[in-house]
Amino acid sequence: MPVTFAIGNDSEHVKKWIESQYPQYVKKEKDHNATILFQYESGMQSSLDRRRTWSPRGRRSAIEIREHRDKISISSAVTDGGDLYFMIVNVMNYDFIIKFLDQILSEIHGFLYIFWDNIIHDPKDQ
Repeated sequence: MPVTFAIGNDSEHVKKWIESQYPQYVKKEKDHNATILFQYESGMQSSLDRRRTWSPRGRRSAIEIREHRDKISISSAVTDGGDLYFMIVNVMNYDFIIKFLDQILSEIHGFLYIFWDNIIHDPKDQ
């Protein structure tokens, strides 16, 4: 099995950030009685994931698929202490993000430092 990694993963940049900038946030976390969260979003759907099919020479292969696809979106956040917060919904949108943050704020009191993985949410796009 081949080794896989994220296309946008810049290991050297991450290493430098952990060594130079992250300790500053850990100090701020302690000084301000704050919480550090690392947030990530993901989604899954029940679509067919075939890339190659076989058929007799000269005949086009055909695959029967369901027209309806089930889909879920997941947002999760983990503290640097290992506490996990997550929410699962059918559609990820701006309202869901606000609801997820409200959920976190109802359980964690105080200042938060949230490191959000590639956040590109614009309420105008909803």
